[in-house]
Amino acid sequence: MLFGEQTAGIAAVEECVTLSYAVKAGHEDLEWLYPGVPAGESAARRLAPGPDVVIVTCGREGAFTLTRDGEFRAAAIPSEVVDTVGAGDSFTAAVLASPAGHAPDARAVSRSALRAATAAAAITVSRVGAKPPTATELVESLSGAEAEAGASA
Repeated sequence: MLFGEQTAGIAAVEECVTLSYAVKAGHEDLEWLYPGVPAGESAARRLAPGPDVVIVTCGREGAFTLTRDGEFRAAAIPSEVVDTVGAGDSFTAAVLASPAGHAPDARAVSRSALRAATAAAAITVSRVGAKPPTATELVESLSGAEAEAGASA
């Protein structure tokens, strides 16, 4: 355990949250900190003390961002899971690398940024080791996902 006792962990996380512009957490992290509390409710609690955006990854369920103006969701991109190491780092890097990751307005962390992040995580888990996608792989994945979505519409 990174923080040791749960009480100490909660206090440390909540102190950092109050000082943050953006907070990213996995649903498992929130479950450890706040057992039995749904991820959406935990995210809303994290938003109240200060950050402009809370981003929550939910594994095979995708991800969502929560701001004071609303919530955006992105479904996970299906992939064969080989190794989950590095998926969260790839997700976060894709959000930060997107144009929305540089915007001063938290509302800009939109579906497109989440979609890129879920694609990056899907590519990362599809191979052994923490090997994030290249920019070309990410663009190809997103193009393929959009083509599939258009064909099913």
